[in-house]
Formats: sequence, structure tokens, C-alpha cells
Amino acid sequence: LWPWKRVSPYGLVGVTAAQRGLASVTGAEEGTERPLIGPHVGGGIEFALGRKVGLDLEGRYIGYMNRRTGDPSIPGGVQLTAGLAMHF
Repeated sequence: LWPWKRVSPYGLVGVTAAQRGLASVTGAEEGTERPLIGPHVGGGIEFALGRKVGLDLEGRYIGYMNRRTGDPSIPGGVQLTAGLAMHF
């Protein structure tokens, strides 16, 4: 929101699409015929450590809305990341 300040929050909104397969107990692959689709939202904050380097902290929720009945995977998950951002 404020890239010229020492602390800059930001938001993320999007759509997730993932193609994956599940191995059943019999060894057959299941669920590979269509992608899973769902929301992808998050936010973060960047702390400037100088003119070209910042510390980035971010959280995201990634979900799937069209899972099949009996799919053992969870409907979504949270991802937390931290790192250094370098601006050229």
C-alpha cells in the first residue's frame, strides 16, 4: 500500500488450480481427470531494512471447492512465509 514507507502492508486475492492424483490402496491413480479449483487469499507486511532490502512476512489461505466425495485431503490450508526481499 505504501511502498515509500518503512512498513508496507499488502493483500493477495486469486484463484488456485491444481492438477494432482491420489494413489488408492489398490495402487490405482484417482482424481487426475480434472483440476482442483478454489480461492487463494492472503496478506503480508514488508519492513524496509534499507533502500533496497526488506523483511517480508506473509500468510496465505489456499482452498479447494470442487473436491470429490471421499477425497481424504483437507479442503484447504494455511501457508506462512518469511524472507528477504531485494529490490533492484
